[in-house]
Amino acid sequence: MKLIDNILYIEFADFISAGWKEQAVKMQNIRNGSNWQMIKTQKISVSH
Repeated sequence: MKLIDNILYIEFADFISAGWKEQAVKMQNIRNGSNWQMIKTQKISVSH
């Protein structure tokens, strides 16, 4: 899970760990409900 701008985002892996089927998560994304938003995972680069 991530909290971004006071919005809680649950990661794909969290749904799977909670017992959701992968296809169910993908179908919810396709349905595009008003309370369901998917965002792409952002890779964080660390400079040394």
